[in-house]
Amino acid sequence: MVELSESAQKGLNDYLRQVRAYLRWSKSLDRDEVEQNIAEHIERELEGTPEPVSCSTLESVLARLGSPSQWVPPEALNWWGKLILKLPTDSRDWRLAYASFAFLLAGAILMFLVSPLQVVFFAASFIIARAALAVAGDTDLGAQKWFLYPILLMVGAAFVAILFLGPALLGGAIGAGLYDLDEIRRRNALGVIVFAVTSGALVTSLWWIVLGLILYKRPGLLRQPLRPFADGFTPRRSLTLSGAGVLLLLLLAGFIALYMNGAFALFTP
Repeated sequence: MVELSESAQKGLNDYLRQVRAYLRWSKSLDRDEVEQNIAEHIERELEGTPEPVSCSTLESVLARLGSPSQWVPPEALNWWGKLILKLPTDSRDWRLAYASFAFLLAGAILMFLVSPLQVVFFAASFIIARAALAVAGDTDLGAQKWFLYPILLMVGAAFVAILFLGPALLGGAIGAGLYDLDEIRRRNALGVIVFAVTSGALVTSLWWIVLGLILYKRPGLLRQPLRPFADGFTPRRSLTLSGAGVLLLLLLAGFIALYMNGAFALFTP
C-alpha cells in the first residue's frame, strides 16, 4: 500500500468504516476480500503519485471509487439490512434519536394511565434506538446518547435481571412446590422458606457456572443484546461469572451443613 499522509489515512479509515457498516448486513460477502479489492483499486489509482499521498488526492480517488454502499449490492443484503440502510446515515441526523425518546416519553406517560399500550411504545423506542446504533456503526453518537441510552439502559437492566437473577426466582418457586411433598418434608430439617431460598441459590449457582462457560465460547451472546454497554465484555470476564457460581455453591453447601447441625436453630420451624 502506498504511504498516505495522516489526514489521508483518516479519510481512508472513515471510508472503510462505512463499507464495513454495509458489510455487516450481508452474510454472503467476505469483509477481508472486499477490503482487499478496495486496497488494490486505490493502489492502481495512486501508482506514480508522490508520497505521502495528500488527503485531497485520496478524496478524488475515493470519489471515483464511488459510495461505500456500492460494494454491497442490494441482493447481498438481508431484509433487516435493507431496512436499516434506508434510514438516515448521517451522524448529524437526530431524527432516530428524537423518535426513540418521543416513544419512551409516551410510554412513560401511559404508565400513569395504566394503559397496556405502554409496552408497544417502549418496544418501538427500543427498536428505533437499536436501529440508530446500527446506523452509527463505530461512529461516536455524541450528544444523541442522552436520547438513546435511557431506553437501552431500561431494557438492558431488565435483560440482565432476568438472565442472572431469574433462575433464583425459578429455583425458589420449584423449591416451595417440592416442599409440599410429604417425602421432602420428612427428609430435611429446613423450613419452607429456607428450603425455597436454598433451592433458588442452588439453581442460580449452577446456572452461573454454565452461563459463564457458554459466554466464554460465545461472548457475543451478551455483547449484542447489551450493546454498547457490554462492548468491552471479554471471555475472561465470563470466567469470573463461573467463579462466582462456584463460590455461591460452596457458600450454600457450608450454610446447609451449619443449618443441619443446629447453628441456625432460631430459624428452624
